[in-house]
Amino acid sequence: MNKSMKTLILMAGIISSSAFAADSALQIQGDLIIHPTQVATFFGIAASQIDSAKSWTWDNLSFTKPYKTSWSGVVANGPFVVQFDSSNLANQQLGFTMTWASPSINVGDFEIHDTISQTIGGVPVTVHLDGGCTGMNMSVPNGQWVVKGHMHWDFTTNGFVPSWDDFALTTNTAAAPVINLGQCSGQPGLIQALQSTMNSLLADQSWLQSTLNQGLLEWMQTQFVGLQNALLAPRTVTVKSSVISWNPATMSTLKGGLIHIAGNFVMTKPGSLVGADSLARNYTDATLASVTESGFVMPKDTMQHIFNYMYSNGELQYRLNSTSVSAFTSLMNNGFLQFFVWPDLLNFDSSTQFYFDLATQGSPVLGDGNEMQGGGSSYNFTTTMLAHQWAPANGQYVPYIDFSSPVTGKLQAVISNGNLNLSMVTDPLNLSDVFRPEFGNLRWENTWIATGLLGSSVNDYLNSAVYSIPVPTWQLGSSLSLGMRDIQVWTQSFRIPLQFNQTK
Repeated sequence: MNKSMKTLILMAGIISSSAFAADSALQIQGDLIIHPTQVATFFGIAASQIDSAKSWTWDNLSFTKPYKTSWSGVVANGPFVVQFDSSNLANQQLGFTMTWASPSINVGDFEIHDTISQTIGGVPVTVHLDGGCTGMNMSVPNGQWVVKGHMHWDFTTNGFVPSWDDFALTTNTAAAPVINLGQCSGQPGLIQALQSTMNSLLADQSWLQSTLNQGLLEWMQTQFVGLQNALLAPRTVTVKSSVISWNPATMSTLKGGLIHIAGNFVMTKPGSLVGADSLARNYTDATLASVTESGFVMPKDTMQHIFNYMYSNGELQYRLNSTSVSAFTSLMNNGFLQFFVWPDLLNFDSSTQFYFDLATQGSPVLGDGNEMQGGGSSYNFTTTMLAHQWAPANGQYVPYIDFSSPVTGKLQAVISNGNLNLSMVTDPLNLSDVFRPEFGNLRWENTWIATGLLGSSVNDYLNSAVYSIPVPTWQLGSSLSLGMRDIQVWTQSFRIPLQFNQTK
């Protein structure tokens, strides 16, 4: 094989491997549980939207009595007052009440296609009804229609299936209907028959009840489909330089009216080739059935695996300007204290800015977690803290001192004001220091530091610093969002309760 052919094969291999390479990812199996309380919120918002709306668009309708007709572009005109009774959602039942003081319905297109048989003068006659109207309007001033019913919903492989357990309509029978057929076409006599028929129908309690039963059921089906689509939509957010995705897979229901969505969390850092890991669901269905509020449920060791992935990808480090550390700033402005704690700082101007690159030597090891009073969770943890200090010299920053110390204590995680706040309560530090040769080659250094006193100041800083990460909110439909409310460690699981917020 000649040299050029080998080169082509090598290039093809490089192109092929890069084209199909995927970012290294952390995959965690998890579940989203929606509690009946939040389902009630979803329908409560739908009710308020109807109440404030001047019109309400329905799905297309079709009827077989008294004739086969189809209605499209159906718009009900308000005002409406709609109320949902969600007290029995645990049994997958929803109460519904609608008051419609002056009913008015616009029908964009009304079509009739039917064949009827009549006997006229003893002779059988077959009549074909074909025609239609556009811009039809039917109204019942002061009709005082009140609909009440209870709807049960089930979940099948095809999604939510609502059905009426009971349904009733009351009206003001003295109210007279007003019919405007709009623009109609058809055989002679059809329009007059339609006018007479529609007047009769609006006075027919049974037909009205059947029509509203169908229209409202289809509207409720639309609401359930909207809820289902929103809950099964994949979600992706960016946290620092990592991407976290929630990929729902299946939906089902659990006892107590809980909606259950099983899926996978995927955490990736674009371009990463390290840290690939997976965590399987290791809790039982009984754990899911015991959930008392909406939220995500994940394996108990989720936080440990997240820290492992973040450490592997350089996410557990950040740069700190010395001016943001009040204790260090005070030290720089106190030459007397410098002499007894860190004498080499006397060689720097008091306004000198240093940088500290804070990191850990290995991923922090988390112990058992516990919920904290008032919200949040804490973990016992151990790690080795590293702080690489950079000092200015000859117009650039040069490695100056490396500090390290074993660290034990508690890591606290709390969600507040839209942020995940991480803080530490650490045990006393055993600080050690190593002066770097890069800076030592530039001038003579006094390499003595009172690490015991300095360690106390570092410990105070670590215990006062809060590392905040914005937590995402996810839109659920057009007017509802999901936000993370808490971090909870349970015996067999790790949970993130969610709160539902109405958005404009």
